[in-house]
Amino acid sequence: MPFHNQTHPIMAWEQSLIGEDSCLTTTYFSCPIAQVHVVRHYPFDENVNCDVEVLFRDGSQYKWQNKHVCTAYNSQFGISVSRDGRFLFVQTWDKGMFCYDAKTGTQVWRTKRRFGITNIFVTESTILVHQHEKALQLLHIETGEVLKEKKPARDWGFHPLDDRHLICHTCAKHWEIIRAEDLETVEVIPAKKFPGDRWRVRNVYLEEGIVKYEAFHDGGMKDGKHICEIEHGIIETHYQEAT
Repeated sequence: MPFHNQTHPIMAWEQSLIGEDSCLTTTYFSCPIAQVHVVRHYPFDENVNCDVEVLFRDGSQYKWQNKHVCTAYNSQFGISVSRDGRFLFVQTWDKGMFCYDAKTGTQVWRTKRRFGITNIFVTESTILVHQHEKALQLLHIETGEVLKEKKPARDWGFHPLDDRHLICHTCAKHWEIIRAEDLETVEVIPAKKFPGDRWRVRNVYLEEGIVKYEAFHDGGMKDGKHICEIEHGIIETHYQEAT
């Protein structure tokens, strides 16, 4: 479907197939790590290790194997790393989140709660994670300790706006623009500014200082073809003033 490419302020990712292997490459814009390349040899078996290659900007390369790096969420949200290049983070459907040493692949910590975690947002000293339809949590980047929590958090995840802020559908009546480093709300946006119930918001992003959204409605099958309506719109906010 012709949606705006889902964006993230510090990285971009691309999934490809080479023969029977599934390959995921994540590129980082402002980090000692230039790329992380993952090859999954058995795409439908999550109990088999993937090959992980971490390439640093100084030319050094590190290779290791891990089975959790192969999750579907990484294909959807990319693989996040710490801004100093020390850690690599992996979110899973039912096993929580893992933090690994980016050079050795050694596990540094793992979240105590084993809930599914969709996307994550990394700052200098914290990580903001979205527990699927449960809560937003702020974790300490060195230990994984929960520092703060915001409930509820609807839908499948949040949408990064820039390198400090994100927007999330936190309850039925409103969305919130949130500062990632401390989980503080910058602005509350009534849900009525977004499309109605029959539409599902697929992406919210910042373009030239304006918050925009893309939504779709699944119209089912008609004459043997799958019908999907797409809507684009602008959300009026005070976000630009707040930043």
